[in-house]
Amino acid sequence: MRRWGGNRKRVTVGQRCSCAMVSTRRKVCEAVGPVLALLAGFGMTVGGSWTWATIADSPHFRLQRAEVVGAVALPEHEVLAACGLAIGGTRVLGLNESNVVATCEADPRIRSARVESFLPDRIRVVVEEQRPVLAVATDRGVWLVNAFAETYAPWDPMDVVDLPLMVGSSETATAVQREPLLREAVALLRTTGREVGPWEGQGLLIEHDPTLGFTIAPTARGMSARFGLGPFPPKMKRLKTALEVVKRRGLPVAEAYLDDGIRPGRVTLRLGGFGPFADADRGDRLGRVP
Repeated sequence: MRRWGGNRKRVTVGQRCSCAMVSTRRKVCEAVGPVLALLAGFGMTVGGSWTWATIADSPHFRLQRAEVVGAVALPEHEVLAACGLAIGGTRVLGLNESNVVATCEADPRIRSARVESFLPDRIRVVVEEQRPVLAVATDRGVWLVNAFAETYAPWDPMDVVDLPLMVGSSETATAVQREPLLREAVALLRTTGREVGPWEGQGLLIEHDPTLGFTIAPTARGMSARFGLGPFPPKMKRLKTALEVVKRRGLPVAEAYLDDGIRPGRVTLRLGGFGPFADADRGDRLGRVP
């Protein structure tokens, strides 16, 4: 009778030792494989970072051509300096455009900026300059105001000259925090203008009173006008009509009042050198103003 298991293949001592060594090697590899892979990845990362830095620092990727768009008052080299860009020095490869934009807009002369980089060595900078239209006296000093009614920098008369100056009450003094008030002042300036009209080419003083509203007066000799509160375009239209009436008669005007709350269409003129008040819509002598 054949014994159970008698047909099994016999394994020698040498074969057993060989199998044991193969098994041991497999277990060692399974244990240290992730560590070896991690070390290999670390080596590639270190080597890759060094290679990247070397390539990015190459003269081939240094800024050579810069295009500045939108600058009017600022020369191109000043825009580049304000944005922290240097020909031959700035690395274009890997440039963080957001950081460059933040640097540009930190300059009080630049309202907004957009930066585009083009490999290997070109950068395009699009800027919107700050353009002051008004200076306002506040509790923080005299500040510049742009066409968006934003205060953005202290006024240096050596840099910016011939600006309308807004002064007034204690309410006006906090105008930096009062955007609606500044928007009204900018709207009044936009309506009246200084290129044409009664204040052509003159320096202007804008006075504000919480109750009476806005008054415009020239810094030299000339007519002052109380506009009160907005909207201002209809009042400016009536003022021009009234001035045409008196101009035909050669009458000098010292003051104009356009803030009659009871009769909004009324324009009252005080004639210089002719005593008290003359109503431009009252008598036939001056004519009736609609």
